Amino acid sequence: MKNTNAFDKELPRHTHPVRKPPASRYGNNRWIGYSPSLKRIVMTGSDLEHDDWVRTEAEPKKFWCEQPRRIEVRLPSGVVRSVFDFWIHWEDGTEEYREVKYRRELEEGSRALRQIDAQRRWCALHGFKHVVVTEEIVRANPLYLENWKLILGHLAMTSRIELNPIMHAVIRLLRAAGRATVAAIEKACARWDRILVRAAIFTLLHNHFAKAALDTEPFSQSLYVEVAQ
Repeated sequence: MKNTNAFDKELPRHTHPVRKPPASRYGNNRWIGYSPSLKRIVMTGSDLEHDDWVRTEAEPKKFWCEQPRRIEVRLPSGVVRSVFDFWIHWEDGTEEYREVKYRRELEEGSRALRQIDAQRRWCALHGFKHVVVTEEIVRANPLYLENWKLILGHLAMTSRIELNPIMHAVIRLLRAAGRATVAAIEKACARWDRILVRAAIFTLLHNHFAKAALDTEPFSQSLYVEVAQ
């Protein structure tokens, strides 16, 4: 069964990867993680892909999928077969196919550049945006990545637990107070386990119902959280 829907933009074009990432090459590590937005396990083929997955999870979007599509393009140098690293359907309706590469892989005449050339041609032909990201983009804010790795790890651990009553309590508190520290939220919700209260806060941040300065401050009990506008 195809995992595409070319006409209904409210349904994801891709829902599952077309393949598993290849066995790790020298200098790369395969990562397995739980995606709270997809509600399933995600596998990435390198440390950099893993970091870009974290970044993608953190961003507001409609849909996304890893390893979403396999293409075959004839270039002057021959046929190139390639699988995109990510597909993202942004909230403004733009659909992006993304390739994640270390800068050292982008040497003149490299296999990576041939893949990127093929991908760009295919995207141009089919009317999609194509983006190449390197470590300079993915790791531009290490603090932001570390905060979201903490959040995603916690959400994976609590993924099967019903958090709606706690999230409603947190939102009521934030609306009444304007903003509150993590410590204040945990104190106000003391009838629940602190791990679950924190999971509720993280879920609200992940779903963009709440916001915090995760790009400039490390997550701690003194971090302020407020309702997102």
